[in-house]
Amino acid sequence: MAYADRFFDLYNALSDASIGIRSPILKVQKRQSPPNSTLIERAKAEVALALDALIALGQQPQDAARHLLARYPNSKRLAGPKSQQRGSWEKTILEWRKSLSAPSRRKNLLAAEAFSAGRDLIKSLIKEGRKKELRDRAYGWAKRAALKGVFVTPTDTL
Repeated sequence: MAYADRFFDLYNALSDASIGIRSPILKVQKRQSPPNSTLIERAKAEVALALDALIALGQQPQDAARHLLARYPNSKRLAGPKSQQRGSWEKTILEWRKSLSAPSRRKNLLAAEAFSAGRDLIKSLIKEGRKKELRDRAYGWAKRAALKGVFVTPTDTL
């Protein structure tokens, strides 16, 4: 298609608009919010890894989420505005884990890579019976994520 043809299409669309017909090329695109920074997404992956580790150690997912949030409340600051309004924090961080686990979901590549490597480590530590080390690592991941949460402003997670 030549550039001149595009001007004719635009002319026709504007002519149609003058009589009340809305052409597809003049429709407003649905606005998507920009993705979170890698720092925030990596921190969410660390929370998800801490959850995975505690679940691998025998805790129920909801209990593990509740425990991490009680111990590291600044993790809540990594959540977007919708989660902050809903207030179901356990559900929010369980969703982070689910999103990073699902191959079909779009995600930050570095966060996904860190999550995958962390999961391999969790499997290895469980297989070797190194449960104390795994628990320590889980708390380390959650603590590191919570520390990043201290520096997050509400506009950072839009």
